[in-house]
Amino acid sequence: MYNKYVELVKTRQSCGEFNDQPVDKNEVMEIAELAMLSPSACNSQPWKMYVVTDENKVKAFAESLQERGRNAFVSGAKAFIAVSEKQATLKPDIEKKFDRNHFVKYDIGELVAYLTLGAKAKGLETCIIGWIN
Repeated sequence: MYNKYVELVKTRQSCGEFNDQPVDKNEVMEIAELAMLSPSACNSQPWKMYVVTDENKVKAFAESLQERGRNAFVSGAKAFIAVSEKQATLKPDIEKKFDRNHFVKYDIGELVAYLTLGAKAKGLETCIIGWIN
């Protein structure tokens, strides 16, 4: 089993070119749901995920990522999982010691790692786009 994990990690890359194969909405939902099991500080799960698979919404979402001529390759994507931050809820003793959002970026990083590895395990290629607009 460990060898499968090693192969998964070694073969996962950021994709800059997508094929014309359709992506099954249920598979994307399954990847997102499983990724929610990723660890987070105090199990705060400080994220919200949006699964975008409708063809028109995928096109509009791709366009929103191409501000100032960047990321043109995302026009070929067939689905997106958008992740946004939300405020963490920490245990009181932890919150006394740390800012409420101290761990959020780490937690989201772990979530995105689970997303990309889950997609790879399903035979889907991914590319993480960090975009704030």
